[in-house]
Amino acid sequence: NNLQMILKQNNLEPMGIRDLYVEDEKVYISLYFKNSDKYSMNVYQADLNFDRLDFKLFFQSNEFWNGWTPRTGGRIEKYQNNKILLSLGDGATKNAPQNLDSLLGKIITIDKETRKHEIISMGHRNPQGLYYIKDLNIIINTEHGPKGGDEININFQDLNNIPNFGWDISSYGTEYGGKDPYKKSHVKYGFIEPFKNYTPSIGISEIIYVS
Repeated sequence: NNLQMILKQNNLEPMGIRDLYVEDEKVYISLYFKNSDKYSMNVYQADLNFDRLDFKLFFQSNEFWNGWTPRTGGRIEKYQNNKILLSLGDGATKNAPQNLDSLLGKIITIDKETRKHEIISMGHRNPQGLYYIKDLNIIINTEHGPKGGDEININFQDLNNIPNFGWDISSYGTEYGGKDPYKKSHVKYGFIEPFKNYTPSIGISEIIYVS
């Protein structure tokens, strides 16, 4: 494929592919990369072809953070109205998940034709699993907490506001260094409680839905 050439032309050093998703004869990948001393993630798209994949930039987050971190998100999943879902981790960037001017720590939709995006939930740390249940109009997401506090969250899509799941203010986990700066309630501070949380952490990742 031509992806290495695209990255080289833009002085981007690949850090890893976070997800690969196929829909409507299109291949999407979320790519974690380094540019100079900054890190970010883009989504690239190619026509499905078993001989050669010619990728083009599909979505550019324009969000950069300092230093390598596994907290990137990057899960791509189906959605409604010709859109896909993309999860973005917090990039280990303090306060970003609670800032609507940032895409870090968010789950967004991206229109497959216009490429326009919309934030549909916030307050996430490292969302690794996504699944949209059309009949119920809900998104289930899973995410890694710090030391403890891995979560399963239910995101109801018929709310009038953007659901906020509390990170980096509320968490049932603690930091690995022993510090515990997090509130041990979500709802008390205006956030949505996780449907389920795990302490100790279980390294929660992808979701398989069985109806």
